[in-house]
Formats: sequence, C-alpha cells, structure tokens
Amino acid sequence: MPARRAATNLKLYAGDNLLADDTSAVIAGEVHRHVALSDPGIDDYRNELLWSPERPTLIYVELKLSRAAGELQDSARNYTALRSIKHQKIESPRYLYWADSLGLLVWEEMSSAYRYTRLSIERLTREWEHAMARDVSHP
Repeated sequence: MPARRAATNLKLYAGDNLLADDTSAVIAGEVHRHVALSDPGIDDYRNELLWSPERPTLIYVELKLSRAAGELQDSARNYTALRSIKHQKIESPRYLYWADSLGLLVWEEMSSAYRYTRLSIERLTREWEHAMARDVSHP
C-alpha cells in the first residue's frame, strides 16, 4: 500500500506583514524544518520585530497539515516573539564581583562582527585580550 503523502505549510506574520511562507513535504511521518529570518544587522528595519516591554511585537504562527490533494487535515495557530537582551557582551567588573561572591557562574561572549575583515578581526582580538587581562582573577 503506498504511503499517504502530506505537506505542512508554515506562515509567520508580524501584524499584517508576511515574514515567511514555507511548505514542506511530510516524509516518513515527520517534518524537520528550520525557517530562519535573516539577521537584521545594525539599524535595519527588521529590528522592529524584536520584542521589548516598550514594543511588545508578537510574531503570529499559522501551521497547516494537508494531504497531497490539498485537503486540510489539521491546523494550529499560536504566537512567539524575538528578543535581544544580555547577549554577546562582557560583564562589568562590579557585576563579576557580585557573581563571584554569590556563587553565580557567568558565561561571557564577545560580540561578533557583521562582516569579517582584517580590521574587525584585529579589533575583536584586542577587545578579548583586554577583557581577559582585566578579568583574569575572576573564577
């Protein structure tokens, strides 16, 4: 007996703006899909998609499961949000002191360059060297 063919359709909206429209085949009863919105970069209009208390932008999700003939089998709607907080930064010495005192583990990340050039690599290396020399005594 041949396997029944099916497909999923995922749509993402911010208000009335369609952000993504992705259709995928269901293979062996599963769908593994990654739908990415491109990185907004610096001062890009897509920064307006980021959620914050001042601007609680929600991304609405619509997911449909259909048979190959287009017959709708199931659907679901929900929402999510994108946010940008306390990510890719080196903490201040005062913050690290209190984390050390209270027994909190802190993971620090250096910001990444939007474009890798000789200059950006030199700046990134210099910033890491400075941070490591400054914070060497923190556990």
